[in-house]
Amino acid sequence: MKKSKKEINNKKFVFESNENKIKNFKNKVSIKIVNKPKDFQDFYKVPWLIYNDDQNWVPPLWNEINNFFQKNNPFWNHTDTRLFLAKKNGKNVGRIAGFIEKNYCESISERISSLIYPPVIY
Repeated sequence: MKKSKKEINNKKFVFESNENKIKNFKNKVSIKIVNKPKDFQDFYKVPWLIYNDDQNWVPPLWNEINNFFQKNNPFWNHTDTRLFLAKKNGKNVGRIAGFIEKNYCESISERISSLIYPPVIY
């Protein structure tokens, strides 16, 4: 479904959408699409759940991640993304981001993606 220019221009972040699918798995883990700023805050906070007790851990900077995912970042002119939160028993336990960098895909004549932000609690 094609989005109207008004709908696209009202968005601050590249991940914002009306898509709200949740996939449930047998081991009580569900995967939720990040599509609202509140979900994005949860996405950002996942590493604290995993590394908070690690004295050597250096937390990511909110402004760096927040600015990276802003729609006005030139990177998004040629890249598509989807952000996901993994939840178990209603609690966030992981996150992942998928990227398709269209210029690179075009240059190699293949459609491939990259996945990042791996911190996950098993």
